[in-house]
Amino acid sequence: MQTPRPIACALLNAAVLFVASATATAQGDPTRDLKSKDPAVRLNAVDVLAAGTHDKAEKLLVAALKDKDWEVVERAAEALAGIGGKASVSGLTKLALAGPAHRVRMAAARSLARIDAAAAYKGLSKKVSGDGAESA
Repeated sequence: MQTPRPIACALLNAAVLFVASATATAQGDPTRDLKSKDPAVRLNAVDVLAAGTHDKAEKLLVAALKDKDWEVVERAAEALAGIGGKASVSGLTKLALAGPAHRVRMAAARSLARIDAAAAYKGLSKKVSGDGAESA
């Protein structure tokens, strides 16, 4: 039986370290990842925050409602349905009325209903007249 060659062992160790570092990057800091230029990284950060284990998850998800990518905004609005509170109502109300896409507006409205249906009704009903009537 042959003993493993030193080069093969070094390559195996390098491969293990590479996989470990890639996994650590994928599970990075959501605060930093929400500012990434890559939308996939921002989406991953929203998914991590949706778990609700981060101490500033709601605050970070409310900030993500202003992201330039509509998919990040939609997923942040959906995540707030599970972990959002009173601090989310204002941002979600604005998004439900003037979101960049129908899917985003609907996600915000559904999240509002789950967080505080009475506050959602009150916030949206104020917009029933005037310029915001159609979207309300």
